[in-house]
Amino acid sequence: MKAAVYKGPGPLVLREVADPVPGAGEVLLKVKTCGICHTDVAIVEGNYFPRHTPPLILGHEVAGEVVALGPGVDSVKEGERVIVYQCLTCGQCPRCREGRPNLCAEIKTLGLDIDGAYAGYLKVPARNLIRLPATISFAEGSIITDALSTAFHAVSKLNLAKDEVVAIFGAGVLGLNAIQVAARIYGARVIAIDLEDWKLEMALAKGAWKVLHADKDRDIVPGLRSMGGEIDAAMEFIGNPRTYHQAIASVRRGGRVVLVGASVHPFPLEPLRLFKDEVNVTGSYASLPGEIPYLIDLVESRKLVVKDMVTHTCSLEKINETITMLARRSEKSLRAIVEM
Repeated sequence: MKAAVYKGPGPLVLREVADPVPGAGEVLLKVKTCGICHTDVAIVEGNYFPRHTPPLILGHEVAGEVVALGPGVDSVKEGERVIVYQCLTCGQCPRCREGRPNLCAEIKTLGLDIDGAYAGYLKVPARNLIRLPATISFAEGSIITDALSTAFHAVSKLNLAKDEVVAIFGAGVLGLNAIQVAARIYGARVIAIDLEDWKLEMALAKGAWKVLHADKDRDIVPGLRSMGGEIDAAMEFIGNPRTYHQAIASVRRGGRVVLVGASVHPFPLEPLRLFKDEVNVTGSYASLPGEIPYLIDLVESRKLVVKDMVTHTCSLEKINETITMLARRSEKSLRAIVEM
């Protein structure tokens, strides 16, 4: 099969590799679509490194069709349309047993720890598959696997009540999905913060109550509070120490903050915000497999819309050009999808 292989920072190498063979409990998928996550862009640019020594096939936002079953698989059939839960887990460790497989001690993520889906075929455990209705496109399925499910999992940690005010920092694809989940599913009043006007316009279309244009050189917290009054909760989808600090500083006493944007850099934190003000700050990673069927139902009923998140599509042969476009931000883009 043809695959786009990561051999180190720089363009992916398009080459022929052996077709994977499903073992016991595994299935073989014909990959139909795979989203280009910003994690993948960062890996190619040399700003993030997979946990597996190259060569490695990247790609974890997978939708496809079952084409072969390994021994012992009877939960799916050949020809079924599916999406893939990206985290392969042991099912036995304490975190798995308590229903938090995204924190599994032996977790392996597609495209980071094992070969992913920038390829013609992919083998995965059958237990990682979720059926995709014919009413939802493969491209939409790729959005659901990560960009929607990660946002939903993060929003769920806030336990939002109707009409609570939540500030969402970053209106990229995850932030926009968090906006529509918070506003349309939980009934929260969302204030979206971003540097780009077109993203703020989309935030309003996704259900944001108000928007605030950020400025790299000023503290937006006073403006945020004057706009929204008491801020009950905040979410950060950028991964910037400055916006981490702003998110925590913006919420009321007893407020809640979820950090989703990835960063390895430290940021200033006032301990009294946590101690005296009882501000609850937590992180959120990926999603839980049980959340995804619920999200499929919400997309199928159009309570949530993800089709407009797909701003670009490309073939496997054009993946490097598309990654370069995403890295340079030369076009208005949310999620690019590789179509096989």
